[in-house]
Amino acid sequence: SIADSFRDYVLKLGDSFEADFFHYQPDLNFLDFFSPGKRESFEKELANAFEKYINDRLAAWTVTVEQKMDAAFLQLSRRAAHYGASYTKVTDKITEKLTGQKVKTFSSSSSSEDDAPAWAQWAMGLFSLARGNLAGVAMAGAGFDWKNILLNLITVAGIGGIIAAVTGITLGPIGLALLGLGVGVMQADQARKQLIQATKKELVKYLPQVAQEQWQPIRDAIKECFDNYETEVKERIDDDIKSRQAELDNLLKQKEEREINREEELSRLSKLETDVSGEYEKIESVYQAFLKAVG
Repeated sequence: SIADSFRDYVLKLGDSFEADFFHYQPDLNFLDFFSPGKRESFEKELANAFEKYINDRLAAWTVTVEQKMDAAFLQLSRRAAHYGASYTKVTDKITEKLTGQKVKTFSSSSSSEDDAPAWAQWAMGLFSLARGNLAGVAMAGAGFDWKNILLNLITVAGIGGIIAAVTGITLGPIGLALLGLGVGVMQADQARKQLIQATKKELVKYLPQVAQEQWQPIRDAIKECFDNYETEVKERIDDDIKSRQAELDNLLKQKEEREINREEELSRLSKLETDVSGEYEKIESVYQAFLKAVG
């Protein structure tokens, strides 16, 4: 799951930390650490560097998440197209029975979504939205904006907590490590190496806590995302069914009215036939009487 991938990713950050963080190190004068007046600036630059590192690492993770979500969205889009086609075939058959007119058959292989029911078009739009296409704007307007959810996962992951905890914890041990080098032998490369090693040591201690604490929030965020999708699709299907039901009720009413009118017309014609037949018999009787009279 996405939450599991986050946990695994976070736990492995320490494996490549030394190589990764090397590019984020600020150009610090390590002697500033021993100056009370400059120590605050030293700590701030170090915290900023670590913040950028964490942001970039989590951004890299979200790329892998996007790929997985795109695959899931594509599958949902295809299912929506399939079920939308089946749904339309059923409703078209009902319409044909009531109207006696052939309805154009919806093809699931068609590149156009215009013939799909509204709910299926919306459901298929999920993949377009996930890929940033304008076709998904309607979904974004409905409150299902995956891009924002994905970006918010960084906040959910508690970057602030990581930075505060790690920088707060590491500055003490790092300071002791720098003092251990001795001011007289303070060399930049050696000091930087010691800085990375000490930071990694404290980071690795904290990563299991981050992975454990953030697993559930991330899982909940992903679940809520798809729960909202499911709820929205169900509501749209219900609305579509109600709309079609009203439409079919109207067609049925029209058909019944036509049947009633037909029965009334048949009754009228039958009565007319009887009346005409009766009048014809009267005329025939008069005619026969006339023939006898003149004969």
